[in-house]
Amino acid sequence: MSAQRLRVPVDGVVLEADLHLPEPPLAVVVVARCDAPHDAAMRSDAAIGVFAAHGLATVIVDLLVASEVAEARRKFDVFLLARRLEALTDTVAHLPAMAGLPVGYVAAGPGAAGALVAALGDPRIRAIVSVDGRPDLAEGVLGSVTVPVLLIARETERGMNAAAFERMRCSKELAALDDRTGDTPIDSMLAWLSRHLVAPAMARQAESAPAPKEVRAPRRRGVLARRRPSPPPAA
Repeated sequence: MSAQRLRVPVDGVVLEADLHLPEPPLAVVVVARCDAPHDAAMRSDAAIGVFAAHGLATVIVDLLVASEVAEARRKFDVFLLARRLEALTDTVAHLPAMAGLPVGYVAAGPGAAGALVAALGDPRIRAIVSVDGRPDLAEGVLGSVTVPVLLIARETERGMNAAAFERMRCSKELAALDDRTGDTPIDSMLAWLSRHLVAPAMARQAESAPAPKEVRAPRRRGVLARRRPSPPPAA
């Protein structure tokens, strides 16, 4: 697996992202950080390794630069977060190894709402996972979301997630986050991303693969055909 640093200019700042690229990649997962409790687990080497083993390239990005993290007006600006995700997705889509690959978003906190907004009308985005996120902040667009969405919420945030869940008309699931351990359920995330990113990508590859050429066995004349009798020896 190779690694690469990406720089994405947007909104007068430069976002830095780390791309982890398996060979060959089947799809791309953008893990968007927005200063939420479970960001670290989603960005861990273990999570990246699990994704890579299943053909998922991973892009880790901070949606806010260091000078913006403490600014609540930016942290909760859903459209700013969406705009930055869109800029990153455009950058990734222009990389030769990533061209045409389906993209999934994994986000926490307000970043989850930004992911929902960024996915509107973008056919490249095929799946979203919100971990301990705030999808309710995208209230105005929830009914227009068409991308499959998995919401993973702790008990204290389940009410807000359930309300957002009810308003969405897409393929969706609502799962519990274990409050006791605080562990991010990598298995649940992987299952969702595999279903909506990896499996369709593999199916498309199979459909586009050239059909195998028909190989016919050569005709054998020596065994089945009669041989001419040898002439008698000269007297």
